[in-house]
Amino acid sequence: PSHPNLIYFSQLNDPTYFGALTYEQDGNENTPITGFIRISDALAALKSDSQQEPTVFMHTPQTTETDYNPKTYPYTSGLSGAGCVSQRGAINFLDDPVFISKLGLQAIGKMNVGLERSIEHRSSLVDGKLCNESDLEHASLRVWQGYLLLLINGRIYLADSRQMTRNEIPKITEYEWYLWDNIGVYE
Repeated sequence: PSHPNLIYFSQLNDPTYFGALTYEQDGNENTPITGFIRISDALAALKSDSQQEPTVFMHTPQTTETDYNPKTYPYTSGLSGAGCVSQRGAINFLDDPVFISKLGLQAIGKMNVGLERSIEHRSSLVDGKLCNESDLEHASLRVWQGYLLLLINGRIYLADSRQMTRNEIPKITEYEWYLWDNIGVYE
């Protein structure tokens, strides 16, 4: 809690040892890291909202050629945009790394030019209801049989990977969404 923007990693081939130098700092602001997503050979560290610095940091392993710390994981790039609000709200959904933000479901997508990454929106069809949910920081993402389940307040927002829609204005592909209400809620 005193260092919410640090990522600690164990020694190579010894998961029981965390050395004094085996950490990386994501940004200068003490904005907490709320989730991680593996993307190819990198690890995306997601932070909560920040007005001053990026909210997504991409870490790739680097060899240091030293015995006391043979690998480090510095961030290679940062993406600005809405931050991840839930500690259980980040997942890799069929090679689409997504997370929950106060603006809805966001994704770390690839731009066409030079395979640079950007933050893209995936939930405009349900944002009117989703973004107004109370306790969005307690939402949870799960993958089940080709569906993305966003669980919150006794509701399931279900995204279908087989039914994609194309938002023509920003030219971004989004999911078709369904809403199931009163899931696990009994009166």
